[in-house]
Amino acid sequence: MSFCRSSWPQLPIFFFRQYASGLPKDFLDAGRIDGCSEYGIFFRIMMPLMAPAFGAMAILQALASWNSFVWPLIVIKSSEKMTLPIGLASLVTPYGNNYDILIAGSVLAILPILVIFIFFQRYFVSGLTVGGVKG
Repeated sequence: MSFCRSSWPQLPIFFFRQYASGLPKDFLDAGRIDGCSEYGIFFRIMMPLMAPAFGAMAILQALASWNSFVWPLIVIKSSEKMTLPIGLASLVTPYGNNYDILIAGSVLAILPILVIFIFFQRYFVSGLTVGGVKG
């Protein structure tokens, strides 16, 4: 999935709006009947129900910032400040490739995203079981 850099900041807004509009309104009505304020409904009812959306967006944002290639390529001039994707791309040359370093760097590039996914995986599983309204 590839996003244009200029449209990326709007993605979480629409993502959270669509997720929140899909939640059952009975939860909100029950909070109002119990005397909860609108802020209380948001922080005590909506936020826990939106935990899978927060987990998914955390993974997408981390992946987008970790894999950013074009903007750091334009901005960074010194080889000491290269990001990992730019450093890996610089190892591929027409004169010969350092496959041993390239494979080791690729494994190291995958590890942070893998750790983030493992940490937020439970929110995906809980997203499948969200819904406490019978009927």
